Amino acid sequence: MRANRNGVRSSILDKLALDTAAYPLELALMDVNDYASAGTITAGLIGIDEQTSQLLARTEETRTEAIYTYAADEASGLILDYLRSGDAARQAVLEWLRRNDIDTDLTQFVHAPQFATARRRFVEARGLKKPG
Repeated sequence: MRANRNGVRSSILDKLALDTAAYPLELALMDVNDYASAGTITAGLIGIDEQTSQLLARTEETRTEAIYTYAADEASGLILDYLRSGDAARQAVLEWLRRNDIDTDLTQFVHAPQFATARRRFVEARGLKKPG
């Protein structure tokens, strides 16, 4: 609420330097009314809502980019199924990454687009196939 009032106050102070023809009493009274309204709970809630909407819009853009960046392919699904079989599978993937000089963690390997070719090679090397 103070931020709202500060904005209106700054506007009023800028206009005080004007003569009465440029800034008549009627406009000054309207600005005083705006100043009083800016300090209400309703105005404060509106300000919070506007800030939240702006933040939500920024985070939505980031979230959309993150989803696109981590889009899994068929090899990702096969590797994830393989990893669910236990710790030995996890160790086997990590060992394969080391042997093939791929410096990354499991999450990046399974999901990041730059490892798509390596994932396909791993699936072929292990003979992983869709069940059924």
